[in-house]
Amino acid sequence: PNVNRDQSLLQVKAGQSDMDIEGLPATATAQLGQQFGVNKGRFYVGSTSCVNYMGMNTARAPFNNVALRKAVNYAIDRPAQVRLLGAYAGKRTSQLLVPGIPGYKPFNAYPLAGADVAKAKALGGAAIAAAPTLNIVHTTSTASTNRAQVAEFNLKQIGFKVNDLPTPATNYYQVIQTKGTTYNFVTNGGWCADYFDPFDYLNVLFDGRKLQAANNNNYAYFNNAAFNKGLDRAASLSGSARAAAYARLDHDLMAKYAPIVPYLLPTNDYFVSSRTKNWIYSAYFGGPY
Repeated sequence: PNVNRDQSLLQVKAGQSDMDIEGLPATATAQLGQQFGVNKGRFYVGSTSCVNYMGMNTARAPFNNVALRKAVNYAIDRPAQVRLLGAYAGKRTSQLLVPGIPGYKPFNAYPLAGADVAKAKALGGAAIAAAPTLNIVHTTSTASTNRAQVAEFNLKQIGFKVNDLPTPATNYYQVIQTKGTTYNFVTNGGWCADYFDPFDYLNVLFDGRKLQAANNNNYAYFNNAAFNKGLDRAASLSGSARAAAYARLDHDLMAKYAPIVPYLLPTNDYFVSSRTKNWIYSAYFGGPY
């Protein structure tokens, strides 16, 4: 984590190192793809089990109001967020489940082509102007700061007032995962599979009965009795019935409740030296093995 990725890229190009396992600088991927091709031996772009999302604190105003949560999902410019990450960063999304997970059925509850400011304003109405200033928390890295700035611009576009709160990574999760937190919106968030089952996304992240004093993965603090009941039913099923039940829950999470803003199915990319041969990228683990 302490390696300078620009420096390690130069070392791999020069044959002094074979690979930086931490990945590549976002500014380098387009040129590497042009020079070496994609997945042709040296520059590899691979899928992951991850989804990146922003979160809203549904336990306090203003995002205890579902109309405002839906308005935010229309307001966030997903293509702009993906562009910040450079070429081959991944695919835009507006749902939680990812390809390869049973129950994944693609749908677009919110626009993938860019922000729909008019729709967001229409959904939020007077409640946007009446809302308290949003406490927006993000970590202090350059990438996180850039992401937050774009999101804050989008939120101000539709009429929200924002309070930018950069937070060191060392205590970021303590701030957002502690019950009673005063944050409203977080721009650093996401999930990768512990195991390839929809339970690991929907039940683990959004069963409100599991909320506790600290260390909450459900940092949207979403707790809905009907949704919890659906989670129990889906978890009791198997095979195609299980997949269909989780597909409905994935749809309902966003179309009905919208506690988060999914925006990216990220890829991982790696560059190897000319002497590195016969290596394999594992989509299951999201890395070389």
